[in-house]
Amino acid sequence: MGIESLRAVMAQSGLHVSDVRLRYVGLGQVLEVTGQHADGTAFKQISAPFTNDPVQRAASFAREIISGRKLINDIANGADRIASATVIAKAIVDGRKRMSLAAKFSTLADRAKAVPKALEARADSLLPRLDAVEKRGHAAFDGLEAVVKDAEAAADATEGALRMLSNGGPPLAGSGSSQA
Repeated sequence: MGIESLRAVMAQSGLHVSDVRLRYVGLGQVLEVTGQHADGTAFKQISAPFTNDPVQRAASFAREIISGRKLINDIANGADRIASATVIAKAIVDGRKRMSLAAKFSTLADRAKAVPKALEARADSLLPRLDAVEKRGHAAFDGLEAVVKDAEAAADATEGALRMLSNGGPPLAGSGSSQA
């Protein structure tokens, strides 16, 4: 595996590569590629760090460069947002299909680490809203509780007034009231 192998793989994808460099960054490597697209548009791109086979990464990086150029052309030619979103989604799906197993695991691990943080942030944003809903609910019940207390007081007053009109016993026969 040499620089010529990387250049050949990228040329097979339709890129005219004038310079390819492979260098180490941290625990991984990056590709620095300069050249032209098939339409003559110049490009200079640096890949994200990777740890898998450089030839495989060069092939996938060439597809990324071409997909990026296609997206730019679609947007420049007035493609609507839906078409652009479709192109982006397809590029993401295609990129994942061509990922090595190690890269997929790495991506999954990164996303798995991000999920709890995102959920925690979302929960944190919901807590003040939940507190406000709880306060509103209590305020609504406070009003209802006042109405119930008024109704209880009215019932007590009615019972008290009725007790004053009688001796508390059952109505007398012939008094004009009916017994149940």
